[in-house]
Amino acid sequence: MPDLHQEITKAAPGFIGALIAALWSKEAPARSACLVLAGTATAYFVGEWLSTLLGVPGTIAGFFVGVYGIAIVNKGFEVLQTFPIGQILSDWAKSKFPPKG
Repeated sequence: MPDLHQEITKAAPGFIGALIAALWSKEAPARSACLVLAGTATAYFVGEWLSTLLGVPGTIAGFFVGVYGIAIVNKGFEVLQTFPIGQILSDWAKSKFPPKG
């Protein structure tokens, strides 16, 4: 089982970066909180890889991924909201199961 202190230490820079980025967010408080969590998760999972790739300390990479991760996740939410998934599923269902008449 992973050491909890080590995992918190790994996630902290991303959380701080996402929290700082959320200060300039014009989103509703609940959405900002979700964006902070998503930015923290992005930093947690991508920060170490980016640290290795760029040769910078993990804390620096995690912080910057947290700052910019919140913007990337927010843009992803916006794209998903404009994506016509309902229409696509409806068209697919009509093509597979044509109406009987």
